[in-house]
Amino acid sequence: MINLKQISFNYLKFSLFIIIFSFNSQILLSSENKIIFKINNKAFTTLDYQKRKQYLQFVGNNSELSKGFIINDFISANLFFEYYIKLNLKLNLDEIQVFENIKEANKQNKREFDFELNKDEILNNIKIDLVRKAILENTLNSKSRNLNVPLEDIDLLYKFKIKYINFDSFDAKKIVNEINSLKNINLEEIKLYLNNKKIIFFEKKQEINNIENIDKRIKDNILSNNNFFIFENNKKASIVLIEKKF
Repeated sequence: MINLKQISFNYLKFSLFIIIFSFNSQILLSSENKIIFKINNKAFTTLDYQKRKQYLQFVGNNSELSKGFIINDFISANLFFEYYIKLNLKLNLDEIQVFENIKEANKQNKREFDFELNKDEILNNIKIDLVRKAILENTLNSKSRNLNVPLEDIDLLYKFKIKYINFDSFDAKKIVNEINSLKNINLEEIKLYLNNKKIIFFEKKQEINNIENIDKRIKDNILSNNNFFIFENNKKASIVLIEKKF
């Protein structure tokens, strides 16, 4: 059993951490309900673990997640939830709508489960995750433009997808200025503009697993929370858009 002592959540006002716990004890998944960890004297058991595991299968293709990952994630989510309760935060959550959206998606994809869905338990887990997401977003948005997060935690906190559009033109600078002046700067609007100008371009998308392995200029922009930027070199230009998700 992991026994977590009373935890102060004030650190969330100043910095952001992913809480990862390692443990050697084997999780006992049997008819006997064992305590796995405690937060502020609230016990979480193997039954809670099983409910969390089923919830993760309900919301996505998460059957390959390890026991350790599921429990670490469960601990993290519940720490944020305790912070939410302690400070009596007012957050706009809509777990019922999220549940219905996922349920409909599962129906369309003809997903079947080898367990009986417990709506109340799934709603509870959705709420816990929505609370964590809202606190993380509010904490980051309340800071300066810089992401004040340790580099080793960036890849744990976010999923990054980089979208590139590269083109050559003798009027590259003029084109870049016009793109920067677009009312809505997004991938489709930029492609529409380039097509209208009959400019040939090359498009590429890339998911980032390790921020340390990408171009330093892109990494610096990500850490500065810039989600759109353009690199120019004579007649060559690279438009970069960053999609960032928790």
